[in-house]
Amino acid sequence: MNLEVCSNGVHSLRFGKITTAEVRCLMCTSAVVQFEDGSSEGNASSVEEKVLQWLRAYFSGDHQQAMTAELPPICVLKRRDGFALKVLQRLLTIKFGQTASYSEMASKCGHKNSARAVGRVVSENPAVLMIPCHRVILKSGKEGHFSGGKLDALKKALLSYEKTTVFSENNSKLVDNANM
Repeated sequence: MNLEVCSNGVHSLRFGKITTAEVRCLMCTSAVVQFEDGSSEGNASSVEEKVLQWLRAYFSGDHQQAMTAELPPICVLKRRDGFALKVLQRLLTIKFGQTASYSEMASKCGHKNSARAVGRVVSENPAVLMIPCHRVILKSGKEGHFSGGKLDALKKALLSYEKTTVFSENNSKLVDNANM
């Protein structure tokens, strides 16, 4: 996983390698930090620490902790406007363990016939996981592609992880209540 931050927040959180073209922001001086096995190289800034805390909460297996963890500031949201910003902001409203279709997203952004445009914005999401583009699926209920089709198995695994985590917690609450 690769992370790019500046003092204003996250520029990029991606699976795979970040290219030189991707790591340059016209508005900020950014530093690229690569994460391996949950640790960063060099000294972590406060933004990087917030990202690490958020990732730990996300992968903790406790969906309540993941949902209530403070999202680090995302600089790229400050640099977007119009339809793309609406889509990215709408992505932030899809809760852990839930999904929405591209057409639902288009409607909620005020452009009901723009499912393909939603797909374009989602495919260019610079902060995967944090801006949960993996939760957008096809109207048919199938997962669809992730990262231009290169990480489809990862999308399926993330959706499964989120649903299993929520289901396990709800199931354990039912068992606890039944034993009372």
